[in-house]
Amino acid sequence: MELDSIILKRFKSLFLLVLRLRNLSVLSLGGHLGKFLTFSPVQLSRDLPFGLIIVMTFDNPNLIYLGYSGYLQLQYPLVNLDSLVKAKLEIAMNGGDPGSCDPSNLIKGLRNVKILSLIFPKTVEIFGKFHEAVPVFENLIRLSIKTVVDFCSSLLSLPSLPFLLTKCPNLQTLVIEGPLCCHDTSELVCHCFTENSCILSSPAKVLELTEYKGSTRELGQIKRFLEELSCLELVKVCASAEDDKEKLRITTDLLMLPRASSQCKIQVQFS
Repeated sequence: MELDSIILKRFKSLFLLVLRLRNLSVLSLGGHLGKFLTFSPVQLSRDLPFGLIIVMTFDNPNLIYLGYSGYLQLQYPLVNLDSLVKAKLEIAMNGGDPGSCDPSNLIKGLRNVKILSLIFPKTVEIFGKFHEAVPVFENLIRLSIKTVVDFCSSLLSLPSLPFLLTKCPNLQTLVIEGPLCCHDTSELVCHCFTENSCILSSPAKVLELTEYKGSTRELGQIKRFLEELSCLELVKVCASAEDDKEKLRITTDLLMLPRASSQCKIQVQFS
């Protein structure tokens, strides 16, 4: 029996007898699930009373895609994702005592992933809080980070992202999905991506910025990237502008920025 993919939403019990599960999406895992939930080719979950925190196991050595959205669970006693190629995570700690959750095995289980998307800012914080469990992502070539306003004001987010980047020695593409400079209403200097200069030593060849408004602080941030990221070959900027005059100003400002590499190109696209 072979099941190519499965998507799970708000379930009470689950039986998986799957020899070669390759795609798994887990959505909305919260407090309304059973206490024990196991994703395994040869095991089944138990249907227990609602309202209990669950223990989750990923024993899927053939899995190549994992989409996981929800709160962290109490424990992940077994995580076997040796074939994982792509993972999209939107996870956060579920209030209360964050010390009650231990995602260390889950984090370690991602070590072979090639494409990693952290599509919720709180997910980045988890990698910082449990930094001792973060492996070196030798195979990771594309990392996407979701940001929001005040992302860099978080006590956890600030050190978490630079630390994560030090664990990606072969990164080729870094994608910043959201605001580049997160202090929209203050004069604070934004250090989201340059704290301790960790990002500036990244080997990334492509930098993709999905939200650019052309402010002075945003331009200064990109200027630093271009001057100090010596491996950059391409910067893709998705910008927004009210009219053609504004588009011309934004494009001119970006194209005039100095670059560490004369081979680095800048592509500007307006949404």
